[in-house]
Amino acid sequence: MFSKHSAVIAKFRELYLNKDFETNAKSRLSNIIRDTEDLRNGSDYQKGFYVDEEMVQKSFEDVKFFNDTISEYINNLIDQNK
Repeated sequence: MFSKHSAVIAKFRELYLNKDFETNAKSRLSNIIRDTEDLRNGSDYQKGFYVDEEMVQKSFEDVKFFNDTISEYINNLIDQNK
């Protein structure tokens, strides 16, 4: 259905972030998606791309927040449909 990561990200934002999350969470989730995509692009396409310990720590914290937030959202959907 999608041939590029950017198309998947755009659809995710359209279907979920833009309507189902409060402003603060939506903003942070959107920033996490952008930052993660930047890291992926850098590691895939930039010669000599370097990730330092601070970047890894921030990414870890971001992934935990993203995972926890999306898991809570999915669990709420499941509970609503029981």
